[in-house]
Amino acid sequence: MLTFKQRVIKFEYKLNETDEEIIDWINKNSKVISKITITKLSAKTNVSPNTISRLCNKLDYRGFSDFKFEFQKDMEKKTNFSKLQPYEINLNLIDVERERKAVNLMSKANKIVFFAVGETAFVAHNFSYMFHAVDQKSEFITYENQAFRELQNNKNILLFCISQSGETKQILKAAKIAKKNHQKIIALTSLKVNDLQKYADISLYSYAEPFYWHGYNLTDKLPLYIILNSLFKKYFEKHNF
Repeated sequence: MLTFKQRVIKFEYKLNETDEEIIDWINKNSKVISKITITKLSAKTNVSPNTISRLCNKLDYRGFSDFKFEFQKDMEKKTNFSKLQPYEINLNLIDVERERKAVNLMSKANKIVFFAVGETAFVAHNFSYMFHAVDQKSEFITYENQAFRELQNNKNILLFCISQSGETKQILKAAKIAKKNHQKIIALTSLKVNDLQKYADISLYSYAEPFYWHGYNLTDKLPLYIILNSLFKKYFEKHNF
């Protein structure tokens, strides 16, 4: 299961300003959550109990009691991702509503540019080929100058950025150019706060423990395949049924 903070990142697109204020209070007062009632929490945050319940639902809890139980497990560090397989973890990150929005954006674009560098480029190349097979409008780019030209000289491009760190300089620069030119952006990053998600119209997330060895980035790429394959199936279904 995802931790509270990871749920907040995953479902950020569902949250409003009031939700964020409640979350901020919870993070600052985490030690009292196990004993607090929904009535007391609503009083502390100046909202109604129904608002608290709706927030729990947005974060995919079964209610306030479930939230308290899972939050306490987080505090006791019983949630240990290292004991789970990447497949299980990343299945929890597949979000049907977010996939639907991503598919709609991709369908409306005149062209989809998949942009990634380094080891992640192999993943982007593979899936750009698969998406291109559906409607012949996807392209893979790994050279930053080529990406910049595409974004500056064409209209209605969707930039699909893949970066596990979410901090790759070339990709951040491309995202800035895309945003300046009013192009849509989908970002696939690891499940953490990062700079790339700030530019994205839709953020998709995967989970993998960073792994570096003698200067080589050996971080598992399987999580990226899981998330992208799920998205591809939705895209394929939309265009073939």
